[in-house]
Amino acid sequence: LEIETSPWNKDVIYVLAQVPNNPQIKMLRYNGTSWSNYSTGIPNEESPMWMAMDYGSNDAIYIGTQTGNIYYRNANQSSWSSYNDANFPKLRINQLDINYQDNTLRAGTYGLGIWKTPLVCPTVSNPVNNSTAIPSTIYEGIDIVASKNTLQNTGPTAFRGTESVTLNPGFVATGSATANRYVKAFIHGCSTPGSSEGLKNGIIVENNEVILQEQ
Repeated sequence: LEIETSPWNKDVIYVLAQVPNNPQIKMLRYNGTSWSNYSTGIPNEESPMWMAMDYGSNDAIYIGTQTGNIYYRNANQSSWSSYNDANFPKLRINQLDINYQDNTLRAGTYGLGIWKTPLVCPTVSNPVNNSTAIPSTIYEGIDIVASKNTLQNTGPTAFRGTESVTLNPGFVATGSATANRYVKAFIHGCSTPGSSEGLKNGIIVENNEVILQEQ
């Protein structure tokens, strides 16, 4: 039905699927080497219709089904969980999308218009342990504070704060010039307007000329 790639590793692929003879398969994941069933937590009787990936998160994905249920999972979780509330109608979801202007999930239904809800929000205040060099991974928290970093792995280091990201004086990121080794810090909220990954407008400087860019 649909396909997405991880914003942090383009070798990681997610495919939303309907397999008539294997109803337990809702999504497949490719880790760069092999495929696996990524459907744990979604009941067999559910039929997925649409998915939306939050590009400012650690591979957070929302799935909408034919019965009007929404399921959520990110790369740190071992199974899908329900993301419905009592207000959402039990109707087929025709489309899911994320609005980065107000950081909400939008769902288009079959007959009752468009609904919105806040994105899933990190609950940890600061996931970074500053007592040692910070390993390369995706850090999500409310107010992130980092003092140093060593690019130890082949992947990136990303600091996603919902309220703030503080790089203390003296912060240095060190590592060899290997592909996908980089540090990125940004603010990405959950239910309010503000700075966010996937900005629609940005400014690029090329040859001392300021260029407005629309993505």
